Amino acid sequence: FCRKYHYRLPKPTRIKLLKSFDRLLKQKDESFGNGRVARNMFEDSIQRLSTRIVGVTPLTKELLTNIEPEDVVLKDT
Repeated sequence: FCRKYHYRLPKPTRIKLLKSFDRLLKQKDESFGNGRVARNMFEDSIQRLSTRIVGVTPLTKELLTNIEPEDVVLKDT
């Protein structure tokens, strides 16, 4: 998703995502959907990124495209 929409995941964010996906995989049940979970997490992260940078000036490409660890939140399943 990130590559397709030109977002970047710094190393700390990648680590947090991998840990989050690992936790979800260990808790999965018959309704678990890998693609759906990944897409929802991506979309939620983009929303948090937008909220985080609103009002920040000047806006840079890095601010607009880097998904930071605080933008990634694992919702309880």
